[in-house]
Amino acid sequence: MPLGLYAAIVVVYNILLGRFVWKTRLDQPSGSLSDPSKRPVKPEDVLLLGIGTHKLSRILTKDLVTMPIRKPFTRFEDFLGYGEVQEAAVGTGLRQVIGEMVSCNYCADVWVGLAFLYALDRSPVKTKLILKFLSSIALADFLHVFYEGSRTRANVLTLREEKLERQEKRAS
Repeated sequence: MPLGLYAAIVVVYNILLGRFVWKTRLDQPSGSLSDPSKRPVKPEDVLLLGIGTHKLSRILTKDLVTMPIRKPFTRFEDFLGYGEVQEAAVGTGLRQVIGEMVSCNYCADVWVGLAFLYALDRSPVKTKLILKFLSSIALADFLHVFYEGSRTRANVLTLREEKLERQEKRAS
C-alpha cells in the first residue's frame, strides 16, 4: 500500500478544504455567519449538494460510459447492472492511488463535494442549476430501480399464478 501517497493526498485535500473555509470566512461580513440568510451554504443547499455529489461521483466512478477516462488507472472486473461497472486499481504508486480514487464512489465523494461547495460559494446560481440537474437524474435512477423491482416482482408472481392455473387444469 502506498501509504506515503495516501498521506500526501490527505494533506492536499485538507489544504484545499482549509483554504476554502478560511477564504469563505474572510469573505463574510462580520457577524454574518450567525445570520442564516448570509451563510455560504444554506440548509436547503445541503440536500442538493448531497444528491448532486452522489450522482456525479457515481457517474465518474461507476458509469459504463466513463470507463475510458478511468482506463489508464483501472481494470474491468464486473458489470453491476443499470449501466454501472466494478473496476479495480492497477499499477503501483501514484497510478494505483489514482485508480483507487477514480473507481471508488466513496473516495470521489469528498473531492466532488468539495468542488461543488467551492463552486456554490463562487457561482451559486450556475452551481445550483447543475446540482438540480444531477439531483433529477439521481431521483430518476432511484425511480427506475424501484419501478423495475416492483414490475419484475409482479411479473414473476403473474407467471407463477399462470403456471399453477395450468397445472390445476391438467390435474382436473
